[in-house]
Amino acid sequence: MNQQQSMDDPTAINGGQDDNDDDDFTKLKNTIEQRINDIRTTIESRCLII
Repeated sequence: MNQQQSMDDPTAINGGQDDNDDDDFTKLKNTIEQRINDIRTTIESRCLII
């Protein structure tokens, strides 16, 4: 059974070698977003926004 990958699938172009890079980038992005949200929540809890 030989299964063809769609041209829309980014792993079809590079053979899936950037999967770990994408995962690392996604983890970094999520970590940064979470920390920004934590800082925003901390600031908002200390300030009265009118």
